[in-house]
Amino acid sequence: MNKDVQKTLVTSVGVTGGTMIGKIASVKIPFGSKMVKRGAVLATALAGIYFLDRKTDTKAFGQDVCVGVAVSQITGLTADLLGDKAKSLGLAGVDYDENDIIFLGNPTYEDDFLSGLDGNYEVETYDAEPAQVGAELI
Repeated sequence: MNKDVQKTLVTSVGVTGGTMIGKIASVKIPFGSKMVKRGAVLATALAGIYFLDRKTDTKAFGQDVCVGVAVSQITGLTADLLGDKAKSLGLAGVDYDENDIIFLGNPTYEDDFLSGLDGNYEVETYDAEPAQVGAELI
């Protein structure tokens, strides 16, 4: 694979992952209002952007993740400041809360897509006779 293509893919994954991490982090922080949480996450991301250099691939990836986190927080803060006007401008997308982030920090969620891995399989049953199932297709 071409070195430039590889760096572009790694950067894309880092920024996209950082965006997701930023959205989750701004919900899961246990203090303050939504804007305070976003401001704290944004300040942390900006510190990461400033202090990480691009001399190694690992530091470059970390900086890309911080860029993604910062972009998600800036967008969220802008939407919060504009209020209803943000929706008309297309800046406010999905607003997350504690109940939306179910795949991290909530291991008791019943409808987990990996629930079959622990051996708890649900078997579907039908009231119809086997010959009647799918008979309408014939």
